[in-house]
Amino acid sequence: MQKHLQNVGVLDRYKTPRPPTTPIPHGQSVNTLKGVQRVLKDMRTFKTVYGETMKYLTNGYGFFLAFDEPATHKSARVLVARALDGGGGASKGSWKGGRMEEWVKMYERKASELIEARTWGLPGVGRSRSVYVDVVRDVLNIVPVHWVSEEIVST
Repeated sequence: MQKHLQNVGVLDRYKTPRPPTTPIPHGQSVNTLKGVQRVLKDMRTFKTVYGETMKYLTNGYGFFLAFDEPATHKSARVLVARALDGGGGASKGSWKGGRMEEWVKMYERKASELIEARTWGLPGVGRSRSVYVDVVRDVLNIVPVHWVSEEIVST
């Protein structure tokens, strides 16, 4: 780069030493149900990546999926559950009864369908009969889209 800047006579306008870089940490896979449960329950260790952005967009309040503080997450989740269930079972802290129970079953059914459809394996790679699925990309990010389009918008 220095050579090209010098050839066009503008090298003196730039700082040419490269800034120090920090290596990007490699992602880690969670391969067990116990591991997934730990990640989803431990908000202090496994922070959301969009929490600060949501706080900015909502003028400091955030959004219940973006809260890393368990108490704030819980109260916001109860508020959303009450709104969705029309004050039924969810308002009492239970997800039993009413539309909420139907939606939980729909989530389970759709997640199972997506896992089945998006599971893949490479013959001869890994343990025999190993199969893989990107749960976040192919399931967790997609099920809510189906829920909103099928249960909220279409009703």
